Amino acid sequence: MAATLAISSPRPRSISRRRGNLATTPRSTSGTRDLLTELANAVELYCRETGSVSPQDVTNLTTLCRSVEVQAYNLRPNDALRALALLAGAARAQEERRGCRALGIQRPSYAQSRQTLADEQAAVTMRSCAQRVAASIAPRSLTAGPRFVADAIATLAATESARQEDLDALLSRLLVLLREQPRELTPMIIVRITSAIGQMRQQGGANGCNLCARDGVSDDIRVANQRCIVLLGSHIQRILADFLEEDLAVLHEVFAVTYLGYEDLGKILQRCAVLRAGLCVESVAHLDALGRLEAAIDLNSPALVDTLPDFTLGYCRQLAQMYQGTL
Repeated sequence: MAATLAISSPRPRSISRRRGNLATTPRSTSGTRDLLTELANAVELYCRETGSVSPQDVTNLTTLCRSVEVQAYNLRPNDALRALALLAGAARAQEERRGCRALGIQRPSYAQSRQTLADEQAAVTMRSCAQRVAASIAPRSLTAGPRFVADAIATLAATESARQEDLDALLSRLLVLLREQPRELTPMIIVRITSAIGQMRQQGGANGCNLCARDGVSDDIRVANQRCIVLLGSHIQRILADFLEEDLAVLHEVFAVTYLGYEDLGKILQRCAVLRAGLCVESVAHLDALGRLEAAIDLNSPALVDTLPDFTLGYCRQLAQMYQGTL
């Protein structure tokens, strides 16, 4: 008889070794963290399985996602971020598996069509669960510190589950932090925020919605968001001398050319030049990100090149040459 698997097992075995269901034991009720552990194990197994999975596996994972979703407002702040990442991972895995299965069927039978529909519904349910947990994150930021705000924006960006009102709430808190706790907004935290804002602008959010840090759901919020972006740019300039190569590499080119001013971009390139960022052997890992940054600035602000000091201009040309060589 095939062995069965308990999802709550701390060291789950690959389901590819047997034909048992993904989850056969009832979920733990000892707390939300146990529930997240079960979900983490289930998603890990589901993503690791390269062969086909049974309809019951999909049903079990969907049920587990719903169980986490109904606990959204009972989760601790960091657990909510973890839950969102796990739910989005489950939805992404199901969407990919559904797509692969559909491509492999040229003339589906009735049973295969029913399974394709069930796969699609499961993917929609998992994505919906992720978005409901995402909606619980922004309210938690109203009194949060810099690190949680950065983690929240980054998680929402990575999972593409934010709405404009979520971004508005997080920018509102960031505006307060820029005024009241600027010393806590270190380069590492700032670039994590800017990278996420740039990613949101580039990729969008929930259901493909457009996200912009200069926009807002109302005129008042739009004005506040624009004020936040201005203060964020000013703060970056104040602490730019503390930026290291790894910070500049995380800045995100879309954020830079969308939200930073002409002079700010020049100063960022000058800081890169001082550090020789991306050119040294020990910083080659940052070449791609910094090459994209320089290329985006050159494309969107071509006249900026004429205003750069010779030292910075020489750096940009060398960086561009090396970056082009990697394409």
